[in-house]
Amino acid sequence: MSTENGQGMRWIALTGVNGFIGHNLALEFLEQRPQTLKFEIEQILGCDLETSTGRPTHNSKKDRANYEFCPAPRLLETLLEKERQWGAPPIAVIHNGACSSTTETDPEVFRTLNVESSQSLFKYCSEKKIPYLYASSASVYGNGERGFSDAVGKNHTYSPMNMYGQSKHRFDSWALSQTQQPPVWYGLRYFNVFGPYEEHKQSQASILHWGSQQIRNTGQIRLFRSHREELGDGEQRRDFVSVFDVVRVTLALLERALKPQTAPEGRFVNIGRGEAASWIETANALFQAMDRQPQIRFVDMPQALRLHYQNYTCADLSTLHDLGITDPFLDLEEAFRRSLKVRA
Repeated sequence: MSTENGQGMRWIALTGVNGFIGHNLALEFLEQRPQTLKFEIEQILGCDLETSTGRPTHNSKKDRANYEFCPAPRLLETLLEKERQWGAPPIAVIHNGACSSTTETDPEVFRTLNVESSQSLFKYCSEKKIPYLYASSASVYGNGERGFSDAVGKNHTYSPMNMYGQSKHRFDSWALSQTQQPPVWYGLRYFNVFGPYEEHKQSQASILHWGSQQIRNTGQIRLFRSHREELGDGEQRRDFVSVFDVVRVTLALLERALKPQTAPEGRFVNIGRGEAASWIETANALFQAMDRQPQIRFVDMPQALRLHYQNYTCADLSTLHDLGITDPFLDLEEAFRRSLKVRA
């Protein structure tokens, strides 16, 4: 261990490890895949709320020598304990733990899980002078009428359509207002992410999860009819991005944040393909990935969803490209195929 030579252990803290994106990130770190992990990490401190039925679990990782788990309520306490035990604070914190439900209506859930937890870790990273990467969301852009630019100067112009988006926007705005900040921080505005280990999201899961189930069980996919006169059925368009690309980009941003020559900066960073695909196009790509003939049936959109439904999302990737991350994203069919192989 590095603690033997007085330098302290190189470790990171990663929240949300029993969730969707956090679980995929934890696996990527633990597998030490050379094509993505370009910096040495000796230990992972994983954190989440207690595991519940149907969620990805840290149990498959807890026997790894380089992985420890702590429940979310003890995170800050555990961070200080590990500093003493491992001889140094973490080299970075990646915060994916949150309530990501767009249909949750309890404001206290969002206040505690999405805002206050993010604030406490932001303050910790500011004090320890370490990079902080956290999950923001494309939901902050609301109905998209003001575009999808992640430029910090435009943050105040957006009006999220649901409590989830409002909580993410509230923290984003708070972070910008702080005089004491981490040396490097990135608010990662994920667009419509899909991939393996999202089954626990149930109604919030992507078309990969419920669409593949419908195809296997009935041979067809059900899509919402459009409730807007100017849009045809299934022509609502979203920026669908695979979790494989989300992990790749997140690690590239972490690598940048850890470079000594990186100047202090705080930015929001869109993570999407930068392309909007219609639901019909997306469904057809899933049928192709499953080697099935497309069969689509349209059903009415529930009234409760209509007021908060994003009919169009598309990431503006200017900031991502400005940061030097320009590798192409997986196309939908290839990403679906890779995801289905993991799930098999």
